[in-house]
Amino acid sequence: MSEQNKKEFQTPYEEYRVKAGYTRESASEELNGISPDKIYRIEKGKQTAAPDIVLQLADLYHAPELCNYHCTHKCEIGQKYIPQVDVQDLPSIILSTVATLNDIQPLVNRLIQITMDGKISDDEIPDFALISTKLDEISTASDVLRLWIEKTIQVNKLNGTLFYEEVDKLKKK
Repeated sequence: MSEQNKKEFQTPYEEYRVKAGYTRESASEELNGISPDKIYRIEKGKQTAAPDIVLQLADLYHAPELCNYHCTHKCEIGQKYIPQVDVQDLPSIILSTVATLNDIQPLVNRLIQITMDGKISDDEIPDFALISTKLDEISTASDVLRLWIEKTIQVNKLNGTLFYEEVDKLKKK
């Protein structure tokens, strides 16, 4: 999409609706009790969408990234604790994740040293801050992968039923 076309959209809600090929009216017909006027108000930033509406829009538009947008831009808790992530291609996600894991591997022994006594002294703070930052990067990489999985399931390029069955099996072990 060209930069000029992107400027037409006031919010991602409108952008993803248009990308999915819906008018406000046709989207409203597919959604549970959401009028075209309500969609308009959400898209123009005149009304904040409730989480259940965001979920419906994200499902209809095959855009799980709308959920991340909502949490990181419209929710005070999400703004504090949820990193903004974008859909990326799988090789980029994996390469970034592996690079971050490689960065943290040499720091594992230092983390053990720092935490052995159950407290963090002032001279340990720089190393502890570095390790904490690297762990945040791993967490964000996991979030990006989760978004890729959800997006890929929604466009029927990954068998979501089978994937989540396998995840459930692993969690029970």
